[in-house]
Amino acid sequence: MIEVICGPMFSGKTEELLRRLNRLVYAHVNFLLFKPKIDDRYSELEVVSHNGRRVKSIPITYAEEIETVSVQNPTFSVIAIDEVQFLQHEVVNICKRFDSPTTRIIVAGLDMDYTGTPFDIMKELLPIADKVDKLSAVCLRCGEDAKMSYKRPSENSDIVEIGGSDKYEARCIGCWHL
Repeated sequence: MIEVICGPMFSGKTEELLRRLNRLVYAHVNFLLFKPKIDDRYSELEVVSHNGRRVKSIPITYAEEIETVSVQNPTFSVIAIDEVQFLQHEVVNICKRFDSPTTRIIVAGLDMDYTGTPFDIMKELLPIADKVDKLSAVCLRCGEDAKMSYKRPSENSDIVEIGGSDKYEARCIGCWHL
């Protein structure tokens, strides 16, 4: 089973991922939690939500490392990946290979960048997912449901720029256009 948790910045994607993993802890289910090394905002070795919840993770540079670590830890039955949009396309193939009745895959990540363009990985994961949870945030300008990530004005126009509320805010579609 492949589960996708997606939405804009500050919608609670990581919090939801960690909530699901916490349920697995209570059920004594072994899992592997991965995060891209590029995302070192709060910790290099843990997945950390904006609310401060943290769980030890396996930082990776390349999606292929998921398979290597999985072979070394054969007792897992769940693979979880936070910030999946920062990994290479190969992560989609890995999810397909591990998709089986005995393995559950949970990924969390942004569905779109700050320009409103869907991340390629999400365009491929969403159609093959068994379950999709699209979360929304609260628009910082008007308080309505926000589905967009707005990048605060800066000299850096890179699509991938790691940051939190110092660089991004959640906005509804109307306020995102402003």
